[in-house]
Amino acid sequence: MVGAVAAVAAVRVAFSPAPYGNGLPSSAPPVGRPAPDVTLPLFSGGTLDIHRLKGRPIVLNFWASWCVPCRSETPLLVSLHQTYGPRGIVFAGVDVEDQERDARAFIAEFHVDYLVARAPDEKAMDAYSVVGVPTTVFIGADGVVVDAYAGGFVGSGGAQALKARLDRLLAPGKP
Repeated sequence: MVGAVAAVAAVRVAFSPAPYGNGLPSSAPPVGRPAPDVTLPLFSGGTLDIHRLKGRPIVLNFWASWCVPCRSETPLLVSLHQTYGPRGIVFAGVDVEDQERDARAFIAEFHVDYLVARAPDEKAMDAYSVVGVPTTVFIGADGVVVDAYAGGFVGSGGAQALKARLDRLLAPGKP
């Protein structure tokens, strides 16, 4: 029993689905500061290096296969990647606190066609102040964190909120 309690305590919280809003602002990385430079192994081979993506806006989504809100928002992320990827936005998923085989099954199930990295430890989560999944961080082309949302982009309100953030990433000047 003690082992089970310890295992549950070691897993970060999965956020309940929220249609849209501010999520949990206390969990957001420092908006207005340079994005922490992390390098993570990609499931497809190679590495995801945030610093090397400077010059392009980035949507960095932290998720896990066991996370119910992650399962709800992933089809939206895949769909919007097809629309906004050609417009210059880099979509990157970061799988956290997960079994590799479960993560690979999730990627296949949802036909995730954007970059997907595996966080082998909590360094990336800590760098971006992620306290639960899903959490999405928006990084401007200048490499500065412009927004962060803790919670799932689900339902029509979630889709509208995510599209608005993507449009701001593409807008001239500061988003």
